Amino acid sequence: VLFRSDDGGHLQELRGIVDTRGLQDCVEFRGPVFGSDKDALYREADAFILASHSEGLPMTVLEAWSHAKPVFMTDECNLPEGFANGAAFRVETDPADIARALKDVLADEARLIAAGQAGRTLVERSFNWPSIADKWLAVYAALVDARSNAATLMPREPASGSDAEAVDAVRRTSGPSAQIVMRDRLH
Repeated sequence: VLFRSDDGGHLQELRGIVDTRGLQDCVEFRGPVFGSDKDALYREADAFILASHSEGLPMTVLEAWSHAKPVFMTDECNLPEGFANGAAFRVETDPADIARALKDVLADEARLIAAGQAGRTLVERSFNWPSIADKWLAVYAALVDARSNAATLMPREPASGSDAEAVDAVRRTSGPSAQIVMRDRLH
């Protein structure tokens, strides 16, 4: 099963390749799938592949791991903890490389199961709501601490002109504890 949006206009090309090679019985193209239909597809899958050139945080990888599926992904998926914890197998975007990785790993059921379980453990440990909330709280605390420990503060009586007006506006809207960092201007 191939899930792919046609964001790059390649769907017709891919369908043509499948038809030319007589793979219609092996490859199924699906658009977006949601809810219980998506869960059923993950349960039926042996593995999940994301051979991406660029990702932020690929939710599909986290979903695959939550279903205890092993993942084949590129470094550009930006989930190095998947490789570090044995939940993912590294691939490149080159089809021959993906084929080699699949050939090396898919025949080893124990290895697939171990990677899937490692992914499930990783998601339960690091990508659950309490863990994410704790990470964000730590970021906010660091920002508040950095603000309260600012090294260069605006003098109590600012210079004249627009700088003074801007500083006064910030102080009025931020309250008396506002600390303002001013940088030298380039002339």
